[in-house]
Amino acid sequence: MKRKMKNKKLRNSERSLLRYYLIGYIVVLFIPLMICSLFYRDMIKTISEDEVQKKKNELSHSVTMVDTMFNELNYLGDSLATNSAVNQFKRVEEPFVYPKAYQINELQMQLPELYQINSSIFDYFIFFNKSEMVINKSIAYEYHDFYELYMHPVDNKKYEEWLVFIQNMSSGYGFQPVHTYDYKKGDTKKDFLVYSRPLLLNGGGGENIGSICFYIESSYIDALMPSITDEAGGAFLMTNSKQEPMYLKIFDEVVSKEQLLQASSTENPFLEFGGKKYLLMSQMSAESGLNYYMLYPEKSISVQKTSAMLAAVFSIATALFVGLMLSFYLSRRSAGSVNEILKEISKETEYYDSHLTVFSHLKSAYSKLVREKSVLSDAIEKQKPFIRSALINRLIYGDYSSPEELKKWMVSLGVPWENRELCVLILQFSGGSSEMISQNTSWMDSCVISLLEILEQKMPDSLYINSGESQVILILNEDDMEESAFKEKAEQYIGNIKEELPANIAEHMFVYGGACVKHFSDIHKSYNQAIHTFRKEKEQFENTIIWDSDNSDIMPLYPPADMEMRLNHLVLLGDEKGLHDELRELLNTYIIQNTMPIYLQQLFLTELQIIMFRILPVVNMEKDECMEYYQQLEKHHGSSLLEQITKTIKIYESVCSYVRKKKEGVDSSQIVPAIVAYIERNYGDCNLSLSNVAAAFELSESHLSTIFKQEMGMKFSSYLEGIRIDKAKELLGTTKMKVSEISEQVGYFSVNSFCRAFKRVTGINTSEYRNGAKK
Repeated sequence: MKRKMKNKKLRNSERSLLRYYLIGYIVVLFIPLMICSLFYRDMIKTISEDEVQKKKNELSHSVTMVDTMFNELNYLGDSLATNSAVNQFKRVEEPFVYPKAYQINELQMQLPELYQINSSIFDYFIFFNKSEMVINKSIAYEYHDFYELYMHPVDNKKYEEWLVFIQNMSSGYGFQPVHTYDYKKGDTKKDFLVYSRPLLLNGGGGENIGSICFYIESSYIDALMPSITDEAGGAFLMTNSKQEPMYLKIFDEVVSKEQLLQASSTENPFLEFGGKKYLLMSQMSAESGLNYYMLYPEKSISVQKTSAMLAAVFSIATALFVGLMLSFYLSRRSAGSVNEILKEISKETEYYDSHLTVFSHLKSAYSKLVREKSVLSDAIEKQKPFIRSALINRLIYGDYSSPEELKKWMVSLGVPWENRELCVLILQFSGGSSEMISQNTSWMDSCVISLLEILEQKMPDSLYINSGESQVILILNEDDMEESAFKEKAEQYIGNIKEELPANIAEHMFVYGGACVKHFSDIHKSYNQAIHTFRKEKEQFENTIIWDSDNSDIMPLYPPADMEMRLNHLVLLGDEKGLHDELRELLNTYIIQNTMPIYLQQLFLTELQIIMFRILPVVNMEKDECMEYYQQLEKHHGSSLLEQITKTIKIYESVCSYVRKKKEGVDSSQIVPAIVAYIERNYGDCNLSLSNVAAAFELSESHLSTIFKQEMGMKFSSYLEGIRIDKAKELLGTTKMKVSEISEQVGYFSVNSFCRAFKRVTGINTSEYRNGAKK
């Protein structure tokens, strides 16, 4: 009975222990879930704000484009108004009466075709009120004929109404409201937004002598406005300074013109029409004086908000379910170990009646727990190098959310944090013999490994990382001191490290220093300065640490002007490997390592695409294939910068592959004879080589070498050498030219090279051959 009660008590104890562990794990789980929920709440709020800001940016962009069009029209109007032929004609009366008719022709000859210069212009007309003439580059009508035969607003049912309309427009300056015109030429109805300006007055007096009018189709204005679909609904309104509507586009049946005009005068951005809620966004242009209003349905914003909310709920629910299961599993495991100890104690208590034995077993159980904790600590200690590497990468690239986050990392790794003097040093291995570098690439790796071992011994608590490319990045962390003293101490450290390294390694290690900073949050600035120093001071060898002598702002690098020539050459050769290496070098030098500003990266991308546009017509590709590449670039125009660069590089590689396949498809039996003839004509050129001939015939070097050996049965270099030696033998036997003159004439840079080649091919030297030829 006593034993049963004891077992029951032990089971109750086990359940209580499991319950306590489970509650503890659930509490631990609840805290990150709360943080996650708060994060999702802020994220959903940010999504809504971003969508609104996106539409405001679209509206601002549309305003900028309309202002640009306004400035262009204003400039074109001024150029026409100051045209001498226009100013002479505005005083002419009855121009169709002989002998004045020639003046119409003279005026038209001096007028420009502005709609070819500016694509926004459908057409333009100059109205001369004195002669009642309408003239542009291609037509000349009297007012009545223009009304009857060319075009007029559909609202002007009578000629007299239209005449008043023209007189009013002649006194205006700027955009006129959109009107529907009866366009007789195309027998259609067209909506035009008109920009007008009066002709210049020579003598003053306020006389209305005419105007210059530019007609812009409303469809062109539609293309400039923010994207609003019929399905989503909404509206767009453009008014002048008097709040008179200039342009109106409504995509929703529940919104009327009158309601939209009334809404434009309210300050409340949230409106409701016909049970639907809208957001009103507005902007005024200081240049044109126009006001812009966009009515955007709130449900379009709510769609993304709802999607994000559903995703958040699903994520939190999934995390909660998995967390509960994991908490239960860990609770059972954690409680199990303790329960086993309790069972052992219970057995010992039951078997022995001595308290001393119980405490002895309790001590052994406690020792077991300590050993397990020690194993866990060792495992965590082994992970510290990886944590340090991650921390250094985040420091040098500025990839952290806040200084508080950095502080937590530093404290957890035992790195001194406050009142520091900091600096980034780049320890770079370069130079060495050609055999060390080109034939035995592991030499550089050996240098880096040796350096890392020294740093581990001499500076075990410092932050350093092997960044590749035979380079180690070291963050020097000292107590706050004067910059000069800090640099002196840094040079002492580097001097000690070089003394520990083998002499043949130390002499090829160069150290480049960045700016001295006070906070870990500024480490990325010091790193950028060190990178700049590394590129700028590569030729400096006399200092222990090479500091930047110029503390001015770092100017970003940009590819040189010959980039187009190199890319063009590689693509037209079909040299895929060379193109791949060139593009990789460009990206690595100017994007990855250079920390090029975003605007320069965009210019770099645009230049790459422009170069491709110039290459495509040259490769003789089918029109459909060319258009496919154009469409690919246009399709990805709105993507991220990285996606656009990746797509552009793929297009380069695709076009280069097309050129290579096209060249390989050429019959070698036709092209090799031409190459042989080219060699026989140019063998005397010292620069003649496989690469020169490949460039001349627009072939890759590897392809040229392959087809030449297939057709001729020997390598290109052997054939060229044979031609040159045959010509030299002919000159040695038939002329009295010096050997130096013969070597130059057959294409050798030096006499020594020629003599060695001659003996290698013929087996005798030049003197022996000449003496034998005379006999």
